[in-house]
Amino acid sequence: MSSWENGYGDFGMVPDPATLRPVPWHEGTALLIADLAWHDGSPVVAAPRQILRRQLDRLAELGYTAQVGTELE
Repeated sequence: MSSWENGYGDFGMVPDPATLRPVPWHEGTALLIADLAWHDGSPVVAAPRQILRRQLDRLAELGYTAQVGTELE
C-alpha cells in the first residue's frame, strides 16, 4: 500500500460498467465507480469496495445475504 515509508506508487483504476449512472443535477454528466488494482491486475485488498466484496462473499459462504447501502464521498 502507498505510504510515506513505502512511496506513493500508482494504482490502476478498473471501471465497473454496472455502476454507470447519469448525474441528474448535472446535465450531460455520468458517474462511474472504479475498483483499484495494482499494475499486475490484482485487486488492492485495502480498497473499500474490495473489503465490502470480501465480506459479502464470506456471508454468502455461510448462506446469508446482505442489504447494504454506501455513501460516495
